[in-house]
Amino acid sequence: MSPLTSLLLVPATAYIVYAVVKFLHTVIWQPLQTQRFLNSQGLNGPPYAFLLGNVKQLIQFREEALTKPMPTLSHDIAHRVIPHISAWTKQYGISYYVLLEIGKNFVFWIGPRAQMVLGDPDLVKEVLSNKNRIFSKSDLLSPYLRKIFGQGLAINEGEKWVKVRRMADFALHGENLKVSYRSRTFL
Repeated sequence: MSPLTSLLLVPATAYIVYAVVKFLHTVIWQPLQTQRFLNSQGLNGPPYAFLLGNVKQLIQFREEALTKPMPTLSHDIAHRVIPHISAWTKQYGISYYVLLEIGKNFVFWIGPRAQMVLGDPDLVKEVLSNKNRIFSKSDLLSPYLRKIFGQGLAINEGEKWVKVRRMADFALHGENLKVSYRSRTFL
């Protein structure tokens, strides 16, 4: 082996080792550490599975829900739309209507990323108010969802959100809605 070949082989090997270690850290070490920490805090849920998280279970729940007929004259569609949340709320001791039983939360995994379901109204209020800007909307939404939702209240943050909120407040003000309602003619 020539000295030039060995000189090129060392950085390539080092890069490959670095990439493998980083990958294993992301898909094994971090999720297991996160799960261990969350379990110590009392947040349980289905255990993390290598690389996919609970995606296989999500698919199973979805396929099973689609095979069952929906009851007619019922507004209870959560079993069909989010069957995994419905099943895990029962399994991990949460009331089906999550907000009725205070303080019950659980975690599930989509890939190596933890997803938390909150049942404590105080925690839900804290996340939705986001006064300290801890919870970012931009991290949660994929580019595809941005295309669906556009640049409205659900997507924007900061000054853009304030501007859109003011426009929405004006459009949805009670007096404006009354004028809009009176101007319509019904047959």
